[in-house]
Order: sequence, then structure tokens, then C-alpha cells
Amino acid sequence: MARTSEKKYSIAQRALIKTRSSGLADYEIFFDPLALPISTGIEEDRLNAKATIEAIVKIRNNFPDIHIILGISNISFGLSPLSRINLNSIFLDECIKAGLDSAIIAPNKILPLSKISAETKKIMFGFNL
Repeated sequence: MARTSEKKYSIAQRALIKTRSSGLADYEIFFDPLALPISTGIEEDRLNAKATIEAIVKIRNNFPDIHIILGISNISFGLSPLSRINLNSIFLDECIKAGLDSAIIAPNKILPLSKISAETKKIMFGFNL
């Protein structure tokens, strides 16, 4: 499992070399950079969301025709239901801004950003969005 954005990008790059050599066009490929939980209690895991977002940007910029898919709720595994809904909603928005074009979500567990306070957004990601 790739934790850093560099490793996630490297895996996508390797996969594309193989799929292209097999005759598949980039637009036929769906790549999942894998969102890992930020809630493990391990300090370095707190950067998992940031690494995934950075990987999406790098993959999108370098391979514009591939599709990027992501299981959004992986990021919040182990948190309380309310925390999960808030974090998943904010994370989904940030991933879309970064270039995500397909997401695995439970629609009833995603809130419009207008329903999430600026303070909650800051707490969830540690910076103003």
C-alpha cells in the first residue's frame, strides 16, 4: 500500500506503462490512489488525506485522460458517525478540486459544504479551505 503521494504516482505510472503496452487507451483506465485512514493514532497517518490529494493532482496533471476513482470513506475509518460524515464531505470536495472524477460514496452520508461550519473544516484538515 502506497502512503506517500510520490509512491501513489509511481504505481500509477507503472500501471500505465503496462496497460499502454497491452493496447489499452488511457481513457479506458480507472486508477484508485487508495485513501488510507487518518484516524489510526499513528502520527504519520494524519498525513494520509494530504498525500492522497497530492497524488490525485500529480496523476491528473501527468495523465489527463485516465479516470481517477476513490473510496472516500476509507479516510475516516474508525471515527464517530458525525465526524465521518463531516470529514468524508470535506475530503470528497478537496479530491474533486484536485481532479477526482469518480467516487465510491454513500450519498446519504455526504453533506453539502454549506452545512459544514468553517471551524469544522479547519479542525478536519488543519487549514482553511
